[in-house]
Amino acid sequence: MVAVNALDPRQEQRLDELLSDAACGPLEPAQQAELDGLLEALGDDTPGAYGGPGGPERAAAALTLALLPARAEPLPAHLAAKISSAGLAALGPKAAGNGSALPPVRGPRRATWIAVVGWAAAAGLAFVLWTQREELTDLRLERDGRVAAEAGRDEALRRSENLAADLALLRDQAREAEALLRNELARLEAVHRSDLDRAAQDAAERLAARESELAAAFDVQLAELRASFAAREDELLVEIEALNELLGDVDPAALRERLLGEAPDLVRVDWSTTEDPLVATAVVRGDVVWSPSRQEGYMTFQGLPANRADEQQYQLWIFDGTRDAARPVDGGVFDVADPSRPVVVPIDAKLDIRDATAFAVTLERAGGVVVSDREHLLLLAAR
Repeated sequence: MVAVNALDPRQEQRLDELLSDAACGPLEPAQQAELDGLLEALGDDTPGAYGGPGGPERAAAALTLALLPARAEPLPAHLAAKISSAGLAALGPKAAGNGSALPPVRGPRRATWIAVVGWAAAAGLAFVLWTQREELTDLRLERDGRVAAEAGRDEALRRSENLAADLALLRDQAREAEALLRNELARLEAVHRSDLDRAAQDAAERLAARESELAAAFDVQLAELRASFAAREDELLVEIEALNELLGDVDPAALRERLLGEAPDLVRVDWSTTEDPLVATAVVRGDVVWSPSRQEGYMTFQGLPANRADEQQYQLWIFDGTRDAARPVDGGVFDVADPSRPVVVPIDAKLDIRDATAFAVTLERAGGVVVSDREHLLLLAAR
């Protein structure tokens, strides 16, 4: 027996490299010699044993056993039995027939059994791994999938928690922002409402003040206008009286004579009575003179019965050749107080007369009418 010697780290690394190369194929003589030397230094007294057939497996098993601590944790019973059976079967019928088990490795004697036990352990482990590779692969895949699923679930849970926390934070921020906006809106509404109320009150006060000013100014102007109208009314009354006096002083007969002497286009037609009972027995004399250019004319009567001015008045109608004969022009109303005396009446045509073809006198109600029914057609003067 050879005691197990320790290797330094560099030698251990080199030993691992050589054993790896031996597992992949035959070593060069120099490499095999170097491997034997390292194994001999490690304490194995069978140089070259790891270079022949099955050598790499035995070398790996021997190295594993050699590096085990003195008090390594024992294998599970079922796994130890399975490895032992596989090793005995690999050693041959004789070993299997004797039913002998591999001797235990204890203390310093374990190096003596390194070759045998290592080869058996490696062979049994290889056999077990070979027969259970699919199961191990499935278990490994299942384990990896479970680990990945757990990791994904944990990651999803973590992200979900983070998202929930972010969402809660956003909701809190949104509620805070909403509260701030509502408060600001309420403040602005209060400010605007106050401003509007104040502006409305100011406008109402200004309107009332302006209304008072306008009312006072209107009253002043109205009083001034009333005073002015009263004064003007007095002046007009004086002027009207003066005009009436002036007109009273002018004799219509004199005005008729002047028209006869001045108007070159004078029209003159005598009156004739109708069969109306009011003038059937009366002897009426007189004529009509009219100047189209001056729109001036006069009527003379003598013998026309007197009328009651408060009940009935005489009314002149002028027939114009340029107008509808059914609607003669109003020539004014007049009264006769004394039939025995000649009466000269100015014509007061309401419209311009362009072609006077006839004149007629009717008796109408006081004030005259717009359209005569010709119930009492008394006099006619036609050209």
